[in-house]
Amino acid sequence: MGRKKKDVTAEDEPKRRRAISNRNFLNKKYKVAEFEGKWKASFGKPVLNGVWIVYGGSGNGKTSFLLELAKYLTQFGKVRQEWLMQGR
Repeated sequence: MGRKKKDVTAEDEPKRRRAISNRNFLNKKYKVAEFEGKWKASFGKPVLNGVWIVYGGSGNGKTSFLLELAKYLTQFGKVRQEWLMQGR
């Protein structure tokens, strides 16, 4: 037998987020990592909720760099690592 259709109400619709204005974007405050030493010299004060993409040729030290970076970042909070390796 067929199912009875449910009436759709406004509460059933997904909540839509409004676009952020230029002013709100420019005034937004971000939590930054207070890097020191070689890290600060290379990256300054990066935001803590950012995404880092590292690429390069095979054998150039990407994995070693990322492991060292992840260890350093643990001083500022939890670190999430996702590895995507694309071979040729």
